[in-house]
Amino acid sequence: MNIQERITQIEAQNDGRSIHVILEKYWFQRNGEKVPIGKEWAESEEEEEKYEKERVWANNGKLTGIRDDEEFYSLQRAVYKKVIMIVEKRNLDYKAIASRIYSYLKTRPKRTEISTHEAVDKVLGKPEAQYADYKGYTYFYGGTVIEEDDFWDIHTSLMGKIRMGHKYEADFSKYDGACVGLPYNIPFVFKLKNK
Repeated sequence: MNIQERITQIEAQNDGRSIHVILEKYWFQRNGEKVPIGKEWAESEEEEEKYEKERVWANNGKLTGIRDDEEFYSLQRAVYKKVIMIVEKRNLDYKAIASRIYSYLKTRPKRTEISTHEAVDKVLGKPEAQYADYKGYTYFYGGTVIEEDDFWDIHTSLMGKIRMGHKYEADFSKYDGACVGLPYNIPFVFKLKNK
């Protein structure tokens, strides 16, 4: 089933409502909020009734039929040509991502040079979309959403994991004293420790 067929299917499951309001309902549900559609926007009694009817539907607790966050983002890209609504990420496990990167680094050729950010892309796959706002970039890796600030925690967790292993080290010496970017964007050489 292609994305347009899927949109038609979701709209049919929601009494023919537009995918635009269905996406909005999903966003509010996913973030644990009520849809604030109401009479404050109405300019007539008819509009007030219409808004109230939509508010009741939007807050009825029934699921939209959108499978998960990954599909939510795919639908937005099909409808708006970009992601315009981001769901709150919950419990992003920095240590689990760092562990996956650590395992990945151990499979790479000796003395591989890579940054934490590049390693995230290798482990989670190239981000499907990037969304810029006042906080920096938000990256969409399928169902995993990583904000710019998250890379600090992933980097810290990865460096801690490398240190705790006592076998490998992250060698940043090539860039000592250089102003080349944020720590998670600075390439390091992942190598066995010198005995």
